[in-house]
Amino acid sequence: MRGGIWIGVAVGVITLCGCQVAAQNAPESVPVVAASPPSADAPSKIEVKRDNFAFTYGWPSATNAFPLLRDYFQTDARQLQGELEAAFKEDDRLKDPNYEYKPTYETDVDWTIAAQTGDMMSLSGSWYSYMGGAHGMYGVRALSYHKGSDTILQANEVIADTDAFVGATQEEYCRLLDTERADRRGEPMVRDDMFGECVPLLNQTLIWKSTGGGKFDRLEVFIGPYEAGPYAEGSYVLNLPITAPMVAAIAPQYRGNFAVNGGNPYIVEDQ
Repeated sequence: MRGGIWIGVAVGVITLCGCQVAAQNAPESVPVVAASPPSADAPSKIEVKRDNFAFTYGWPSATNAFPLLRDYFQTDARQLQGELEAAFKEDDRLKDPNYEYKPTYETDVDWTIAAQTGDMMSLSGSWYSYMGGAHGMYGVRALSYHKGSDTILQANEVIADTDAFVGATQEEYCRLLDTERADRRGEPMVRDDMFGECVPLLNQTLIWKSTGGGKFDRLEVFIGPYEAGPYAEGSYVLNLPITAPMVAAIAPQYRGNFAVNGGNPYIVEDQ
């Protein structure tokens, strides 16, 4: 299985789902994570485990120095734990002593700093969730943090001219995706096939990366299960070098954090 997963509204709360039905409201008994003063030494992991229930949510401790990021992660963790608790509570199989199979409800989220410049930080969060359905779901989320304006953004929100950006990446992006899909399927791509289209770039999870630890010069694109292929085919992770037309499409206030990379695009292999 390749890579890992899903971008949501970066300033809001994201719901993890897929082939499962979750309750809409969390029970009142869900623990509340108390806010802590801004500090890199503040707790950066929430873990709750009991019979048939496992919730883990972690984020880089260095981000606690930025109150907006710290509060975002804590709020997101409360929301996701509440959704898992609510779904767990409604599963009658767990209450019936005569029911032999007792599913374990699980959510695991792990945020990391993908890259950072002097003014911006790029973060990615791999996640897995199982809520009693046929199988669990996994993915990747991403956000960007602009230190200068103390703003959390979706990765594509730094792009001012989306048409120009897509135009600068579409051909290489689709070629790379089709090459990998044909390789996995063992046959040429068919455009009228159910999973034959080149899925829109800006609808995928975009993660800004840095080759040498400086400015953002590569774009990692995570394409989750069911997007470009069936669940069994797994996820796709493509890595595209930043080009001059791509930089020109970035909003002026963020453009100084990006640099042109003369490298080649590639598929990110399984980790």
